Amino acid sequence: MSVVSPILPKLVERDSYDEDLTDIDDEVFIRDGKNKLKLNDDGGVKRPLMASHRKYKKSYNFKTYGFLNKAGSGFIALIILLSLIILCIYIINIIPGPMSILKNWLSHNLKDSLHESNLIPCTSLTSKILWTKSLPKLTSESPIRSNDVNDDGIEDIIIGFSTGLDIMNIPEYACTSYFNGQVPCFGGVLALNGKTGDILWIHWTAHAIFSIDCGLDLTNDKIKDCIICGRNGILHAVNGYNGTSIWEIPVRDLSISEEWKFSDIYDARFIADINGDDVGDIIASHIIHSSKIHTSEILIISGINGNIIHNSVLPNTEQLFLAPQKLIHPDGENIFILVTSSQKQSSGLYIISQVNLIYGNLKLRKLHHDTGKGTLLPPILVDVTLDGIEDIVAAMFNSTIIVYNGLTFEPIWNYTVPNSEMEKLENLY
Repeated sequence: MSVVSPILPKLVERDSYDEDLTDIDDEVFIRDGKNKLKLNDDGGVKRPLMASHRKYKKSYNFKTYGFLNKAGSGFIALIILLSLIILCIYIINIIPGPMSILKNWLSHNLKDSLHESNLIPCTSLTSKILWTKSLPKLTSESPIRSNDVNDDGIEDIIIGFSTGLDIMNIPEYACTSYFNGQVPCFGGVLALNGKTGDILWIHWTAHAIFSIDCGLDLTNDKIKDCIICGRNGILHAVNGYNGTSIWEIPVRDLSISEEWKFSDIYDARFIADINGDDVGDIIASHIIHSSKIHTSEILIISGINGNIIHNSVLPNTEQLFLAPQKLIHPDGENIFILVTSSQKQSSGLYIISQVNLIYGNLKLRKLHHDTGKGTLLPPILVDVTLDGIEDIVAAMFNSTIIVYNGLTFEPIWNYTVPNSEMEKLENLY
């Protein structure tokens, strides 16, 4: 007798194109309440609730698609940017008026932001000693200058000095006793290596040095040379490379007159070419002292050979201890600024154009005059108004500071520090 098995209906497989289904073939069966498969009476599995299915998934390269999408967006943005640039250039060319208004507005906002900005002071400054140098038997009355004389890329130190023997009627044998026969030995200028402090060169003079300016190359060797001046009318041009003399102004012989005792050049500085030889020149303050009269004059000297180009004598009531400073106006006109003093402890601040100084009478325009502790210190030139023209900042011994407009020479503001005195005003720019 043959065994008859129950015939189950065939399951029809269908491909599913639903992209939300997974790659796993699923079959759903009838389960009992105990999470077991439901079997029929003969032990067979009951018919599934739904046929098994398989996922057919269409392949897409999302990375390539995203890259092409981004590249297209970037290309469109580039086209828009270039179009805006071309449009701005076209507007600037055909409508220049609004651009000038915009420029003025931006500059005005810049000034306002500068005035409103808060300056934070430095609180963690530290110093470190790199080297020390002792210069026995030497004293200094001149400011220290910097100048790279050995062309090593490091600024070297230029010092004017006196030996203390610079008094009247000192015989030359004093040089033999104190400076091993070095003649002259009463003053000079020396250069110290900025990296090591070693002496590079010494230029000796017959009198003490009061002022140094190393701002111009007179020898065309790409190293700036120095102008030094001092007691008894000394004025030398010194080679910055080796300290040798380029030229010297002869010292005036004042022994023919008992009235005149001293002739000093207290200050000298380089200025632009005056005599048309394409070499910068020098302006200096020269004072002759006597028992009764103190006379000052402005000297303009050729930078190439030391010849005096022009001299202007100031009134006897005024003394000029500082060389005039030059201020350049937008039209190219040179204006000289003078600070004078007198025996009555008064001082004045004056200006004069270069044309009037050289070719006309010495007619000074007075900006300020004071007496007593109102004596003026050397002024500095700095653009306070941010108009591209340097202004005049003058300070007095009584700690009063006055600022004058460099274009109109009208006072801008003044300030006094109470219960104090001022000895020097430095330019930090």
